[in-house]
Amino acid sequence: MDPVFIVGCQRSGTTFLGSLLGADPETIAIPEAQFVADEAPDDADTPVDLAATVKRIEQHYRFGIWNFELGNNYPSGQGSYGDAVRWLVRHYAATQGKPDPTRWIDHQPGHVREMDRLLAHFPTLKAIHIVRDGRAVAASIMPLLWGPNAIQSAANFWAQRVAMGMALQNFLPEGCWTQVRYEDLVADSERELRRLCDFIGIRYDPAMQRGQGFAVPAFTQDQHALVGRAPDASRLDSWRKSLSAREIEMFEALVGPLLTYHGYRREFGPQPKLPTFAEKLGMTLSDQWKAIRNSRRFRKRVEEFTN
Repeated sequence: MDPVFIVGCQRSGTTFLGSLLGADPETIAIPEAQFVADEAPDDADTPVDLAATVKRIEQHYRFGIWNFELGNNYPSGQGSYGDAVRWLVRHYAATQGKPDPTRWIDHQPGHVREMDRLLAHFPTLKAIHIVRDGRAVAASIMPLLWGPNAIQSAANFWAQRVAMGMALQNFLPEGCWTQVRYEDLVADSERELRRLCDFIGIRYDPAMQRGQGFAVPAFTQDQHALVGRAPDASRLDSWRKSLSAREIEMFEALVGPLLTYHGYRREFGPQPKLPTFAEKLGMTLSDQWKAIRNSRRFRKRVEEFTN
């Protein structure tokens, strides 16, 4: 069972794409699984105790958010770390009516920072780097309980992760990486899905366009309210109403060339005004205060769903 990692910057549509590809009857889209990288041993060649490895994964807070009980059912014997993860994925897939998937879709975008570790344990992996207009990402991520809370940090956050996703093209084995723009996926979903299916090695099914190939856990339902719906091109420019004109200008001043390189039109031309010292100071202080407040709220939310 081969993994497909959809990676990129958070709020770029990784879960949305997972819900489309997960409609394939032989493919299972799993909930976000930070533990796949977090629990991976440094040495990929030394066998592990499969039951002990799964039990350790079971203690990870992200597994608790899956709302999936293993009971006393554990694998036996020794194998690779990849074997342990595959056993867990198969067990989950069976509860979703897919007892023997040939591929699993991991749509945790932060795995863009962990692909060297993941490649060591899953040498047959494939990676899809999804890119979304950074201004839309900023508008989506700043109100949340995690991630950057001001336009300056949101711009840097987006640029860093997009750069990592692009660099994977040179790092991964040939034929293991491809890229898709979120906007192209929404505007012409059949064309892009056919291309991605060919890349993964699965058959395109029109049912994919309904976006019902992933069961969203309760913990992330508020963040993924649009998952399970068909692509809606009318929402692509909603960031224009969410961000102020000055926020858009500062974003373009900070990382405008990267927008251009990916085909996004800049609103403020070639010389937008950078943040002033006062604006930088205000954003930094606001970001730090919100980070402290949001961290407490996020921990409380995790406790509510895992206890």
